[in-house]
Amino acid sequence: MRLLYLRFLTIVLLTAPLFGSPIKTDYLNGKLPCYLCVRDKSLWQVMRQHFSLPSAENDPEVRKYIAWYQKNPKSLQTAAERSQMYLHFILAATISNDLPAELALLPFVESHNDPFAHSAVGASGLWQMMPSIASTLQMKINYWLDERRCIVASTVNALHHLKHLNQAFKGNWEYAITAYNAGESRVKKTVRTSKVHHQHIWQYGLSKESKQYLPKLLALQAIIKQPKKYGITLPFIPNKPYFKIIATNKPFAFPQLAEICGIPVDTLRLLNPSWRRLTTQTEGTYNLLVPEHKARSCKSQLTRKNPIQTKNWQQHRVKKGDTINNLAKKYHTTEANIRTHNALISDIIQSDKLLIIPKNTKNTLSASDNISRNSIITGDNLPGPRQVLHKVSGRETLTGIARKYHTTEDKIKHWNQISNKNPLRTNQTLTLWLKPYTQGLYTVKAGDNLIKIAKRNNTTVAKLKKLNHLQSNVIKVNQKLKLG
Repeated sequence: MRLLYLRFLTIVLLTAPLFGSPIKTDYLNGKLPCYLCVRDKSLWQVMRQHFSLPSAENDPEVRKYIAWYQKNPKSLQTAAERSQMYLHFILAATISNDLPAELALLPFVESHNDPFAHSAVGASGLWQMMPSIASTLQMKINYWLDERRCIVASTVNALHHLKHLNQAFKGNWEYAITAYNAGESRVKKTVRTSKVHHQHIWQYGLSKESKQYLPKLLALQAIIKQPKKYGITLPFIPNKPYFKIIATNKPFAFPQLAEICGIPVDTLRLLNPSWRRLTTQTEGTYNLLVPEHKARSCKSQLTRKNPIQTKNWQQHRVKKGDTINNLAKKYHTTEANIRTHNALISDIIQSDKLLIIPKNTKNTLSASDNISRNSIITGDNLPGPRQVLHKVSGRETLTGIARKYHTTEDKIKHWNQISNKNPLRTNQTLTLWLKPYTQGLYTVKAGDNLIKIAKRNNTTVAKLKKLNHLQSNVIKVNQKLKLG
């Protein structure tokens, strides 16, 4: 627990200059607010006692969504049942920071409490975080992990962001909550340029989705306050933690973890949705969420068990003289697979580094034997911005990098927390979030060549030529090229 506490406290402190004052994380050490210490109450009762947003149940927009839930009780029932694993932790985090308890209901609105939910524009997890916000908050998104789907990391950072928005809007929670969906600058501009001062934020000229956002939340507030009044039955959720956090430093396949700890694989996956592959990480200490009643025995068993080599991958400890090319030949795989599975952005590998070596030439390591479930867990082909990692060379500038990738200097600074006091460093790796491919096609523009297009789209000339059946490097303006 202490390792996790320190890890997320570090994240919060580092991002404080960008997102306002840090939130409290004492509850990660088990120091729960007083109401949450009394275990003979329903969690819904605790939540009601901490509601603080003004009621709007008589507003026409809010009543519209109350009526929708009344006509579609299964939707709320499903979301509430999913929340049983997470709601105690989220509510503890909310109350500990003196935030409105209604914020604990945002995952109902955002994702229906599905940690694998992914939007058409690229938002992911319970709190539907965009990758650009996640990068700014130093949350990892790579081949192995997507911390936007981590129950703890996403909650800590979402509440931190909401607290910042509330401060930015001088304590106005209507504006702050709407800005979580629509964006801070958009809400500020909408309020500033409106000719009429409205009573509620959803009466302003926002997009349809943003207008619906807060009324949906306030409809849930009204229903949970008085479920009998609206003919809604809420599933009983006990006022006690569902999970505990245990630390381990060994890589395990999820089926192996399930067998060792006596926990269903599906339960482990729902508690640890940030892992995108069959296995956990290859080295270093990391945290696992497990059901509270299994935590002690699971931790004890994991210290005694050794990870297995799976049919899909094996480990290799880098020795002096090893190269990616030699390792690919030795293990009958490809250099590209080794780079991809180990998130390598160059061919330089350090001695004693532990690498994952895929035993076949597939592009990905399966996360599940179920094909449809595998695609949800890995998230390899889901919509949204493309992540590009750029290694800074000696003479490069932000202006040049922004021009190369058709983005802006401000965005690069924001994604990587770069300030005037923190300039670029040679060999520094920058994270960039670029517009997704349009149906996987690129339209050749004047001045383009294959080298430029390959660099801009994080691919190679050889791949472009193979995908587009090109016999030479000659391309024409307006020609359509497949990118992947």
